[in-house]
Amino acid sequence: MNSGISLGTRQSRCRCWRDGRGILPDDQQAELWFRRAADAGYNFAQYALGKLLQSQKRTEEAVSWYEKTAAQDNACAAYRLGKLYLEGKDVPKDVPKAVAYLTESA
Repeated sequence: MNSGISLGTRQSRCRCWRDGRGILPDDQQAELWFRRAADAGYNFAQYALGKLLQSQKRTEEAVSWYEKTAAQDNACAAYRLGKLYLEGKDVPKDVPKAVAYLTESA
């Protein structure tokens, strides 16, 4: 990743592509930029990438990113994981795991 671009600029660029701020929404570009930042270890980007992947029904990959960022104390990711495991949609239902993630998110 180009070290000349600040984290804030990268995150803004990701959100622009995802949300269509000033440009047409483009999930491929949003994923590209979120993935670059996520691979570099940025907590917000890991969560946002998981959220984008989940919206595309790529739940297994989304869960992987949520787990990485939840391990860095991201309460939003822990909440999403808890909700997924509690509902048992697209992942095996696991109430104890759901309760652990939801407790962590509180």
